[in-house]
Amino acid sequence: MRVLLAAGSDAARIAPALEFAAALAESDVDAFVLAGVTGEGDARIERDGRDGRDGRLVRIVRTDPAPHHWQRSRRLEVARLVRSVLVDLRVDLLHVRDHGGLSHDLVSIAASVGVPGLVELDSPAYACLVGDRVRRDVPGPCDAPLSPLPCLACAEADPVHGPTPWVPIEARYLGVAERRRDALRELDLARLVLVHDEGDVEQARRALDSDLARIAWRTLQDAGDAALVAGVYRDALATPRVIAKQPSSEWWVERMQLEAELAWDASFRRARSGA
Repeated sequence: MRVLLAAGSDAARIAPALEFAAALAESDVDAFVLAGVTGEGDARIERDGRDGRDGRLVRIVRTDPAPHHWQRSRRLEVARLVRSVLVDLRVDLLHVRDHGGLSHDLVSIAASVGVPGLVELDSPAYACLVGDRVRRDVPGPCDAPLSPLPCLACAEADPVHGPTPWVPIEARYLGVAERRRDALRELDLARLVLVHDEGDVEQARRALDSDLARIAWRTLQDAGDAALVAGVYRDALATPRVIAKQPSSEWWVERMQLEAELAWDASFRRARSGA
């Protein structure tokens, strides 16, 4: 079995993912780690032995401005590169541990090339624009569902994200709605959704304002047990639920998405330069 572990862009999550990938080998799981990094030039895939683990680390290099901004958490060029990785490595299963710095629709991307996915829901990022369910506008923990109010004000009070006055307010509202839609779709497409505690299920339901009735949950208290997780992988692949390969969209859908992304990038650069 060949598995791709999406570890996001945080070094504190990438390093343990690499160690976990090595441990999975003892359970006959050939695992690779997918990470998002920033760089210059053209967006690309990098894979070499710099991680000291025989090239198990695959990096998606993002060169667009503000790749960690919530409005950039879904990117067309990232989707193309992720599909390429999945196909080139002949991946059997995608395990999403963290999508930060990559794209928030990784399970959907995998489904588009016929690769099933599972999600490990140990962070609130799926239901938070900022990614931690902590209020910036009114300091304290957040128990509000993902919605334009209060989420936009909170995200715009965060120094990493900040206000985007060049984006019409209706587009920002739509962006929040799309983020919630995509989060629900990810969980629905996943063969299994792994949680570390039963309370995580209720938190997800409250945060996404949904009963999530169709989700196949699995409580996995010891997520570091490679043999146990390998068994979960086999269960996921044996699940009779079949996710059909997603149909290709019309050519102009991708073109319009690309044009919107380029317009956002150009506006961001002008705003930062004071032009």
